[in-house]
Amino acid sequence: MNAPASTITAAPLAIVSTAAHDREWWREEADIEAEPTFADDAWSAHTRGRAAAATVEALVYGLRDGIEKLNHDRLRRLSELNEEQLRAVCERLQNFKPHIAPAWSPEEVEALAVIWSDLRHEAQSEHE
Repeated sequence: MNAPASTITAAPLAIVSTAAHDREWWREEADIEAEPTFADDAWSAHTRGRAAAATVEALVYGLRDGIEKLNHDRLRRLSELNEEQLRAVCERLQNFKPHIAPAWSPEEVEALAVIWSDLRHEAQSEHE
């Protein structure tokens, strides 16, 4: 006589993020150019003195929370940008759609640029 098969029931999953909101943000705010692979993009960006596209996108995504939420990871990503990338990021921050995140004020963008400049000067000092 065979033992009855046990049944496993899964508990309902809790919603821990706003997936629809995040998808909407990526669709409207992200302008990702197709790269062959993440590794190719990262290496190519490194050799050109610029951050990888994925780094830029992660930074912009994180900055939806505002300048007061800069943390270690966001500062690291910010420090990897070159001046051209910083300008593009600042433009995107000022053009956030209201249902995605509040658009950044000129003062917030200027403060971010000052932080970026300070990070770049610190990095140059360390290499000297």
